[in-house]
Amino acid sequence: LSGCMRRVQHRLLGQFHTGVPTAMFQGLLVGAALENIHQNSLWDVDWATGAVKDGLLAVRDKLSEEGRSLTDAAEKGIPDTVLNCIACVSHYIERFAPKFICCEFIGVEVPIRWTLEDHPLHEEPIEFASHLDLIIRDTEGVWGMGVGRLIVIDWKYHRECPSYPALYRNMQL
Repeated sequence: LSGCMRRVQHRLLGQFHTGVPTAMFQGLLVGAALENIHQNSLWDVDWATGAVKDGLLAVRDKLSEEGRSLTDAAEKGIPDTVLNCIACVSHYIERFAPKFICCEFIGVEVPIRWTLEDHPLHEEPIEFASHLDLIIRDTEGVWGMGVGRLIVIDWKYHRECPSYPALYRNMQL
């Protein structure tokens, strides 16, 4: 039932809230920590723990505002999730800080809307609304795509690539 498209539609309209499972909580937590790191240029790996702990407070506040809560399993697993997130954020800083330091920060969680006007299978325009996890400008060409190029980064927290059916159920721009 969790894959039912009508249920997904009601959830996206804010008419139905489910408990936040561990995997989603981890994604929200790492996202909040990385948002803090990018906004405040915290590129020392020693700041990873603080960023994750601040992210934990931010995620709890956001879920509370939305009237949502963690599942029992996610709540019990918070200590392990926090440790996993600290390791993930530390690795992110170690691996990417040298590149991000050379780039202009544009924004995180940037809202985006897009309309597809002419589609052969649809008479009406198709509207998309989403957000971009991170946008930077590569001011020195360190990402290898050219100096001055905008780069959009979509954070993922999976050990394996998602399957086609999973991508189809969770469409993003």
